[in-house]
Amino acid sequence: MAEANVASKEIPPSPKKVLGGLFILVYIAGMAVYSVWFLITGGFNEPVTQLVSFFRETDISPRVFSWQYDVIVGFILLDLWMSIGSVVLIRVVTGKNPQMFFEKWKPLMSLRPSALLFKLLAGVSAEEIVFRWFPLAVLYPLWNTGLALWILVALSSALFAAIHIYNQEPKDRSIFFTLPQLLIGFVFSYIFLAYGFEAALAIHMLFDILLFILIKVSWEINPEAYAPKST
Repeated sequence: MAEANVASKEIPPSPKKVLGGLFILVYIAGMAVYSVWFLITGGFNEPVTQLVSFFRETDISPRVFSWQYDVIVGFILLDLWMSIGSVVLIRVVTGKNPQMFFEKWKPLMSLRPSALLFKLLAGVSAEEIVFRWFPLAVLYPLWNTGLALWILVALSSALFAAIHIYNQEPKDRSIFFTLPQLLIGFVFSYIFLAYGFEAALAIHMLFDILLFILIKVSWEINPEAYAPKST
C-alpha cells in the first residue's frame, strides 16, 4: 500500500521538460524528414557531384558563392549525416560511443545569445584560418602541384580532427573517435577551395549552431544526463 502511495505521488515532468522534449523530437524528426525530401528533390546532387570531382581530380575551378540555398543546405546536411554515419561506424567497430566532455561546453550554456554567437564565431573563424586559410591560401601557392594540394588537405584535415580529441571524455579519448571531424575537414577544405573563406566560415558556423541548439536544449531539460560519470 505504501509503495502505491509513493508511486502515486511521483512528480510529473515540468512544462519546460515536456516542451524541451517535444522540441528535440520535432528537431530530429524534422531534420530526418527534410533530408529525405532534399534527397528526393535532387538537392544533394550538386554538393555530392562536386565532392566526387574533388576526390577524382586536383584541378578545382573556383565557383561564385552567391549564397545558393541548395549549396548551403546540401553541404550542411552532408556534414550532419557523415557525422552520424561515422559515429555509427565507430560504435560498430569499437563497441563504444564517443563520449562528449561536457565540462568543456558548460561555460557556454549560461551565455547570452549575442555572447554565445560571438564565442562560436571566434572559435569557427580561428579554425578556418588555421586549418583552411593558412595551408590552402598561403602554403599551397608556394608549392602549386596536385600532390601538394592533397598533402595539405589531408594534413590540415587530420590536424583539424586531432584537436577535437579534447571534446571527448578524458578517460575515453581516442583518435579514432575524431573520424567525423576528419571527414568534415575534407568537406570544408573543398568548400574553401571552390567557394572561398567566407563560404567555409558560413557553413561551418551554421553547422555548429544547429549542433549547439540540440545540445543546449537537451542539457536544459536533463542536465543530469551530462553529469560526469563516476568510475
